[in-house]
Amino acid sequence: MPRYLSQGDWLAPVTEAAPKHEPPPELEAIRRHAEWQAAERDALTESLKPYRRNGPHSFFRDLWRAHLQEEARGRHSVAMRGLNDEGRHDFALDRGDPIENAHHRLKAVWASEARDLSSATATDVLRPSAPGWIADVYGQASRQAGTLAEALERRPLLAGMVDTASGVPVISGIPRLTGGAAVAIQASQNSAVQETDPATASVTYPVGMLAGQVDMSRMLFERSSPSLDEAISRDLGADFGLKLDVQLVNGSGAAGQLRGLLNVSGVLSVTGSVASAAAFQQSVWQAYSAVAGTSGVGANDPQQFLTILHPRRYAWLRGNTTGIAAQALLPGTVVVSAGSPTNLGAGTNEDRAIIIDRTNVILAGGEARFAVYEEVGSSTLTVRVQVSGDASLLVLNPAAVAVVTGLSPPAGF
Repeated sequence: MPRYLSQGDWLAPVTEAAPKHEPPPELEAIRRHAEWQAAERDALTESLKPYRRNGPHSFFRDLWRAHLQEEARGRHSVAMRGLNDEGRHDFALDRGDPIENAHHRLKAVWASEARDLSSATATDVLRPSAPGWIADVYGQASRQAGTLAEALERRPLLAGMVDTASGVPVISGIPRLTGGAAVAIQASQNSAVQETDPATASVTYPVGMLAGQVDMSRMLFERSSPSLDEAISRDLGADFGLKLDVQLVNGSGAAGQLRGLLNVSGVLSVTGSVASAAAFQQSVWQAYSAVAGTSGVGANDPQQFLTILHPRRYAWLRGNTTGIAAQALLPGTVVVSAGSPTNLGAGTNEDRAIIIDRTNVILAGGEARFAVYEEVGSSTLTVRVQVSGDASLLVLNPAAVAVVTGLSPPAGF
């Protein structure tokens, strides 16, 4: 029976307290862990890093939602595009999430329009200006495949640098020396000072565009978890890095390609020997001597050089040397790049070793830009994720590059 206590002018019921039943420790631990995860997710969502691995939001889906809203405003009614009055698409994983939230998340990772990524401030040529972990995944995959691009000095490809007047995009008017200045000892006091005026030339470098895309069903795009971002970024990043390396080494300079190191006019050449690992090392050092000597640019610090090898040549060299790292056997930094061709020479089976003075070779551009499109596959409910990036290889002095030729394929590699 309830009991009543006097509370001044009013009465409040007091009931018997029910016996307390403590939950099992395991359930309490699970509850606390779930609360901690929810708090962490909310904190990250409100921060400047709203996109994260296994997080609640997908970067590519937000791009798509922003794209749908733009298309709805520009071409069709909101109802025809499947959005409600607030511009929100009722995706299963985005229910109750206004489109303004998607725009806020996108603006937190770049200061540009909601359909493309801005690459003007990118500091890593193989990491697009994408949100946090997506950039990490994409950049890691790109660097693993695009090792040469990562090793070169990089410059942004800024507006105004590319000339399209001829219909072919090029970087023109880059000056370089074809003959250097000179310094000499003064023979006596008040005698003439050495004067050798350098010869200059203007060089034109082709700009190439690398692009790839992935088509997925709209249902997959709507219903998948944000982990789909990782799969897309890793797949596109790896192939972008590999294809950029191919262009840096073997691009023809025509038909939209970059001009790669093997096709730069005036580079030095050394006939190599693969009779043994020691003979091959000697060939590489002869190429270094050519670049560092009177026929080259005269740079003599081996640490300023890159030695570029195909994976099979590197494996053969390591397999035939004992106890000494390849970095200690060859000039400068050894870069193992699958972009090096293996179909050269009379037998169409040779690879090349390339030695460069890195201070004279620059990679301009190469940053990736993402975009999401729906209309190209609307008849089949297909959504397209696309990545693209333009780049140009600038060789300021061809005598800074030496190619070791005649490298027939090693047995067993």
